[in-house]
Amino acid sequence: MLLTYHEIVTTRSEYVYSATSAELAEHLTVIQSREASGLKHVVTFDDGHLSQYAHGLPVLEGQGVKAIFFVTAGWTGRRKSYMGWEHLRELVSLGHEVQSHGWSHEMLSRCPSDRLIEELQRSKYSLEDRLGTRVDAISMPGGRWNKAILSHCGQAGYTRLYTSDAYVRPTSCGDISILGRCMIRRGMSDRDLIRLLDSREAKFSSEKTLFQLKRSARAILGDTVYHRLWRWAGRSDAASMDSDGMAGSYR
Repeated sequence: MLLTYHEIVTTRSEYVYSATSAELAEHLTVIQSREASGLKHVVTFDDGHLSQYAHGLPVLEGQGVKAIFFVTAGWTGRRKSYMGWEHLRELVSLGHEVQSHGWSHEMLSRCPSDRLIEELQRSKYSLEDRLGTRVDAISMPGGRWNKAILSHCGQAGYTRLYTSDAYVRPTSCGDISILGRCMIRRGMSDRDLIRLLDSREAKFSSEKTLFQLKRSARAILGDTVYHRLWRWAGRSDAASMDSDGMAGSYR
């Protein structure tokens, strides 16, 4: 399974897509233990938040884990709380991948054709020019994508498309591989993570059923209404946690 982190903090945050550096360390230990048994897991980060460099990178390096950092290229070096080019160059020098998360984090499903092309191409070419590396992968802002976006990704030169669907099996469409990921959420313990990883292999599980229900709700409500609800829920406090301490997924 592919795991996705956003902000990495030192103490518990109210942001729903945050994890503490201690939780990240516990998760990496789980991943390494499972990989010793032949199970493959990949760690990814979205957005390019500075906390990923300040608090996440030391944990990754300490445990010898390489990750994929999907960065919003238009925010790089421009927003105070996001990484600059020097941070991204260091990630690359240490053997991590830096790939695209679009230019401005606009949901690609909302973009007209000309804007979509800019989001895809400008981010890719900017990262390649500034880092001197190949950028051939993109994670979908908000997890939203469709066949038109897939076609434009292929035309822009991407060969890997990462979604926010934890249970989609890796598949290919033409020259593009489509890969699903699980969004790590606030308060997820190592035991929660093991349960989540196991649920992907199970035919039926409460986690998988919950995800499918929320995906159906998104289809019924539409992206705009669903995203407003998701943003509201993401700003809620710890009371929004599930009764077992494991937050549900709004993506």
